[in-house]
Amino acid sequence: MTFADPPRPSVAGVDASASDGTLPRLGAVVGPLGVVSYFVATAFHPGHDPGNLEAVLPEYAADAQWLAVHLAQFAGIALAAVALIALASSLMHGRGRGAALARLGLLAAVVALAVYAVNQAVDGVGIKFVADSYVGASPTARPGALLVADAIRHLEVGTTTFFELNLGVTLVLLGLAIGWSQTYPTWLGWVAIADGIGWIAVALLLGARGFDVSVSPLAMAVTYVVGLWIVALAVLLWRSAGPRTGDQAAGS
Repeated sequence: MTFADPPRPSVAGVDASASDGTLPRLGAVVGPLGVVSYFVATAFHPGHDPGNLEAVLPEYAADAQWLAVHLAQFAGIALAAVALIALASSLMHGRGRGAALARLGLLAAVVALAVYAVNQAVDGVGIKFVADSYVGASPTARPGALLVADAIRHLEVGTTTFFELNLGVTLVLLGLAIGWSQTYPTWLGWVAIADGIGWIAVALLLGARGFDVSVSPLAMAVTYVVGLWIVALAVLLWRSAGPRTGDQAAGS
């Protein structure tokens, strides 16, 4: 993927024009930590049939670690977002199309993180509350409790849909920015674009069909791909930061 903007100075495929490598180094360190945090926390998330509320609500109610799991998931996404922000920041210099796309990608990443915070408030707090209420309700009150839980669940479907949509848009924009800037390897941009399109497709399907889509092969594929992509991005961000100031001084 090679576009029209002239490349900025680069060394070994990474930007050599940035004067401060603090943000790239930070993104390189915390991005993979975020990926690990998210996947580990998700492994402890109960319920493998999210579309069947009557089956999963008792599982949710019985989980003593529910809030901790969702806080860890949010921390994971927030840390991974730092890597995306660092990438966008490294591409925003100048006035070319790559810089403009990077700025839009940064905005989309911030919006995605904000929506995810709302999503985790609904899922990490709201769903647990209604699950406890459903389990503790009398047989005659359970149908009403289930309706309340279903309403909260649909709020979660909505916020999840918009988070995944914004994440997909973020990846597409940053992938295009990588191509226009010619600062990072071409494959990094192509993978971001392909995975971003996948996330957009998952979001649209989720909004139309509900949480059954979240355990589909497509949803699993785009989730694992973006995790691996962020780890690869972290390596490139670390290289783009160059030697530390102290190292430079020691070598002079």
